[in-house]
Amino acid sequence: GYHLKRWEIGEVASKIGQLYYHYYLRTADTSYLAEAFIFYEAIRARQYFREVIESKVPELVVKHLRYYARFIVVCLLLRRRRAVVELQEELQRLVDEYIRLYKPADAQEWVLVMLEISAFLTADTPVLILDTDYRIPPISNRIDQATIASTPVVFESGLVLQQAVLVGNHQHQVKFSELTLDMFRIMLALEMDIEAKEQATSSVLEVSMAAVNLDDSAGHGGTTGHARKRNPNKYLLYRPTISQILTYMSNAFKELQENKAMLLYLSADGAAPQAPTPAGGDPTRHESLYMTQDGICMTPQRPSDPRARPATASAPSDRLYPGDLMPFTRKPLFIIVDSDSSRVFQNMPNLFQQPLLCLLSPVSSPKGGSTAGQAPNRGNIFTLFLHDPLGAFCTVVGVPTLTQQKYTEACAVMSAFMQTAVRCLASCPEIDSSYTTFSEDDFLRTIILRFMFCCIALSQHKKYTQDPSHLPSANPPMPLHLLSNPALLAAFIQLANCIG
Repeated sequence: GYHLKRWEIGEVASKIGQLYYHYYLRTADTSYLAEAFIFYEAIRARQYFREVIESKVPELVVKHLRYYARFIVVCLLLRRRRAVVELQEELQRLVDEYIRLYKPADAQEWVLVMLEISAFLTADTPVLILDTDYRIPPISNRIDQATIASTPVVFESGLVLQQAVLVGNHQHQVKFSELTLDMFRIMLALEMDIEAKEQATSSVLEVSMAAVNLDDSAGHGGTTGHARKRNPNKYLLYRPTISQILTYMSNAFKELQENKAMLLYLSADGAAPQAPTPAGGDPTRHESLYMTQDGICMTPQRPSDPRARPATASAPSDRLYPGDLMPFTRKPLFIIVDSDSSRVFQNMPNLFQQPLLCLLSPVSSPKGGSTAGQAPNRGNIFTLFLHDPLGAFCTVVGVPTLTQQKYTEACAVMSAFMQTAVRCLASCPEIDSSYTTFSEDDFLRTIILRFMFCCIALSQHKKYTQDPSHLPSANPPMPLHLLSNPALLAAFIQLANCIG
């Protein structure tokens, strides 16, 4: 034999689990998450790291702590909330023991990790669903292909979302493992829900087979296997610089194939408006694309300490403007902006006549409004609508808890609303062609329908109608008569009555 110690076997298994997790990040294939879970759970069940706390070697204890942190990330992405709570309690005991025994220099870092996990779990529960035993049932917020709203029109082009660049740059938003709550939520909205029986088995041989096929699947937008064929490739950028955003967007743009689309999601703080254009200046095109309006704050480019972030607003050179994205509009581009400066994209021109759509968050929230709207550190209400429209609606109307039965009924009514919405969208003659083109893709169609629901839900709430800045917008704008369609409003009222 190899005479490996138990912690060494655990370390090998942990590295294989981490390898599967990275395969998931590169290929967007959620079956790799299930593989990672299998390895991590085996380590826990067999207690490979059981004796490291007494080993007198703090480096081994840190390996154990990192394993737990990685396991928690995988469980969060798999929506195994009960497992996350159990792992959190076990990790807390280990951290306390680690600090008591070794008084390490990184003690404060691990205390911060535990605070982040706790805050993330609290913020990730917009509405509490309880079964008959008052337990929280597992709920996946990924897209269910069996219940997705299908378009009544069959299009010849069949546009497909291939690449997604997700940016999280809110200075104070809850995050865990360089994944803000908004980024986490939009990630799940861009993935299909896969039944356990469809997920891969846990043979180590598949690791090597996946490694052989990895570059091919990643380079072709994930075209092999059920999930890789369905889910877009994702670039996750936590507090990036402008250079990093443009670099990753260029890479994604280069990989775009014929009849494929790219999505850019921006969740970031807004910048203060710039000084007005000097007298005699021409404000028109310059004003709509660059610095005479608000920009979206990104991390300053400071080589000495790239993680540093000043408390004050960033300099104009560290802000993202519509003009920065114009080269990427040569191919289909779908933009979501959740920021208090989102309106800077409201007049972004379509110079190349390719499909271009910008869905923009409200730029302010009403006084005494929802918790999610008032406290962006716990996630923004706009992104919550795109991720979990039912949970967002309950948050807005102040319903903190639903029974499992009531939740199931509300989901059925919500599904009926989405079917009505997709029919109204397809039959609207005044709708911009970008909406119908992007609706050919399951993910983008779902996001557009959830955006419609967000617009209707907030426009029917008296606190949000007092100021237009409290409502979302789009470029090109969505026709007002579409959002006031009697069939849509009737479906919405039915949902409101169901929630009570």
